[in-house]
Amino acid sequence: MPDFTTIEYILPSTTQSLKPIFILLVDTAVPSDELAQLKDSLQQSISFIPPDAHVGLITYGKMAFVHELGFSDCPRAYVFRGDKEQAPKEIQD
Repeated sequence: MPDFTTIEYILPSTTQSLKPIFILLVDTAVPSDELAQLKDSLQQSISFIPPDAHVGLITYGKMAFVHELGFSDCPRAYVFRGDKEQAPKEIQD
């Protein structure tokens, strides 16, 4: 859906007691002025996320990075090269 930048899913009422989950997907292959605007937008969006929510961050450009949040002492990211095919089991591991 090229006209829409977000998709919202409504879960059945049986799962309403679960903590909300937000996945932020960021395209970093944009000009630097757009990255500055993106940073501002992300900071505003994050301020609206409930404190008990689970948050995921995926950034991509030439490669895709899955960032592991919540560990300020030792931040980690998993990197997937765009030119290498990986089996689902390898990604899961």
